Order: sequence, then structure tokens, then C-alpha cells
Amino acid sequence: MQVMPFWTAEAGRPRDNLFSLRTNLIYGCWILRHYLDRENGDYFRALGRYNGSLGRPEYPNLVLAAWKGRLESTTVPMRNAEGPPLDRRPARAQPAPRQPALRLHAAERGVVVLGHRRVYIVPARLGWLFALTLLVLLLGSINYALSLGFALTFLLAGLGLVGMVHTARTSRASP
Repeated sequence: MQVMPFWTAEAGRPRDNLFSLRTNLIYGCWILRHYLDRENGDYFRALGRYNGSLGRPEYPNLVLAAWKGRLESTTVPMRNAEGPPLDRRPARAQPAPRQPALRLHAAERGVVVLGHRRVYIVPARLGWLFALTLLVLLLGSINYALSLGFALTFLLAGLGLVGMVHTARTSRASP
């Protein structure tokens, strides 16, 4: 969830780590509860306040539509900025979920626990650029027999690996 850092001071816990998955979810739910109480249970206005877009219907309607798609028993109506329900609009059919080409396991039902075996670090463009830079440094060091070039190459590669391990450990939910 997207939580602004000032909320930690608002909660009286300025040292909380918002990058921790569990802490972030707790804060997000707490903030949404705060806005629901402030708006007397009006989901549309509470979601608008949470997103900082009170009075604009785009974000609350997207969230409520996604909620309706996941929870079929919900009765929360979508609304426009003025407030009347949008029941006049025809319902769109939900697209069928795409099936993977090779299914190794059945789809999971209920609560899915996010553990270290479910978090993958996939390199972005800058990650690929970093790997290419390391390769060029290594080839140049081999070609010109540069000891300092080897030292720099392996130092940067080690820092990259430490960064990936640190990312994996901080993104893992604590028990």
C-alpha cells in the first residue's frame, strides 16, 4: 500500500519501517479505517481521501470495481463525484483469467502467505545496464591485464549481490 512517511509520526511510532510488508499493510489498513471513520463509513469518500483525490471519481471507482470483482457479496455502490450511485451504467463482463501454458500446481484458494520463496528479484533496465557494465569491465581487465580493473569489477559485482540479498530480506514479511 502507498503510505506517506508522516503517518509514522501521526501514529506515535516514528521509527517504524514502512518498507516492511507487514508494517506497510497494517498502516494502510489503519489509515483507511481512519478515513472511513472520518467519512462515516462512506467508502467512496474514504478512498478519495486515502488517494488524495477527494471529489474525483476515478480512483474510488477503480478500487470499488476491483473489490466487486473479487468479492461477489459486496453491496457497495460506485458513485460519481456528486454522490448519486452509478446504477444506470451497464455492468461490464469480467474477462476470463488467462491460463498458464504449463500449470504445475492448482490455483490456490483463500489466504496466500507471501514468503521468501514467492518473492523474485527481476532486473530492470538499470540492472541489465549494470550487468553489461560489469561484463565490459571484466573483458577490459582481461584484455589489458589490469589488476585494479579486476578489483573494481569484483567489488561492484559483490555490491550488486549484497544489494539483491538486502532487497530480498527487506521485502520478506516478518513472522
